[in-house]
Amino acid sequence: MKTQLLDYWLYLYLGCIYLVPLFAIMKLNNGDTRFMLRKLLFPLEYLIQVKAEQAFNNSSSATRLIHIIVWCVSILGLVGASIPLVALMSL
Repeated sequence: MKTQLLDYWLYLYLGCIYLVPLFAIMKLNNGDTRFMLRKLLFPLEYLIQVKAEQAFNNSSSATRLIHIIVWCVSILGLVGASIPLVALMSL
């Protein structure tokens, strides 16, 4: 039972981090072939990059700053997502 809960938690986490942004990128369908590998491997980061470029009028320094902030927040997000896993393991 515990391993099934862990599996479901992992599938939910991967779905939110990978599949939802991937479907959003496919829905954009802007025909942009740049960063194709990045789109497939890191769809959430690519989607954040596109939205940051739109918000800051293609300012490269602002986009780089957003990348640094997103990296820090993603590390904290992984720590936060692992808390329920640790709680389930201790049951």
